Amino acid sequence: MKVFEQHFTLTKNAIVNDIKSSRFSIINLLDEEHEQKEIVKKILNQSDLFDLTKGHVVNCHILPKNDLILFSIHHACFDGTSTSIFIRDLSFAYQSDDSLPIDDNSLQYIDYSIHENIIDMILSQGFWQLKLKGYNVIHQLSLPIDRQRSLTDQQRSGLTSSAQFTFSDDICSSFLNYASSHHFTLFQLELSRFYVFLFKLTHGESDLCISSINANRYRSELANMIGMFVSTLPYRVQLDSR
Repeated sequence: MKVFEQHFTLTKNAIVNDIKSSRFSIINLLDEEHEQKEIVKKILNQSDLFDLTKGHVVNCHILPKNDLILFSIHHACFDGTSTSIFIRDLSFAYQSDDSLPIDDNSLQYIDYSIHENIIDMILSQGFWQLKLKGYNVIHQLSLPIDRQRSLTDQQRSGLTSSAQFTFSDDICSSFLNYASSHHFTLFQLELSRFYVFLFKLTHGESDLCISSINANRYRSELANMIGMFVSTLPYRVQLDSR
């Protein structure tokens, strides 16, 4: 309980310090492994697993016979970076005899939320309008396809897939050394490589814009805070094909 209390919860469409928004239950399972998997699947597929109108954004199910704890947390208040923070605080709570220190005056997610809602976005809007000026946002890149699509079948399915490949240690070291010697990050290096890949794949498309998520923890106070900070940013490059 203290782990959640240290950060935040949601209720009535607002972020408050009210632990009642968490729901806890104890489930006694049979010993069979398939029973465990079915119960977990059933829990995660519940239509009322979350209810933002009532502030139900965190669920904890304890499976005592299997020594398992299942947490389900709504993405509205939990991003990828929050996972390691939550696991760290949970481990500390189990390993320490003392309660987690709670500073009522420390910055919490509710403070960030209030700030985000009242911040003046005029400068930001002007910045992005300038960066995307002249870009055709409805233009689709001409990419190779695995099958011919009819002119009337232009509706996107929304489905995605992923591919994974592994580089050797020598190649990984060369990536790190190159990025370090030129004073930029691995993300910047791989983004540049992706632009080159798209340029070749589209046979010379010189104005490219892709989107990617950003951690958006731009202040040191946000580094150890559980919450949803992730934003999606456009990355545009205009290449000289000569």
